[in-house]
Amino acid sequence: MTAKILHASRRVAAWLGSRLAWRIILGLFLLEALWLVFSARYPMAFDENYHFGLIQLHARQWVPFFTAQPHNAAVYGEVVRDPSYL
Repeated sequence: MTAKILHASRRVAAWLGSRLAWRIILGLFLLEALWLVFSARYPMAFDENYHFGLIQLHARQWVPFFTAQPHNAAVYGEVVRDPSYL
């Protein structure tokens, strides 16, 4: 029984290492990516604008934390004291 399992696992490993398996996996990945590109609409989540606004705040500075509350950042809460924004 162990010899059959070993033989089968070697066959599966050999097939996964083949060019055909690589092309099939890559093709499936491309199909899924295309499906996402053509079916998704912005904003996908209900709070996407909230996260996008926080990203915009962080993109305007060099350090990953705030030492003072940025101008017009009150809508996002206390970004200076809350470490979850990192």
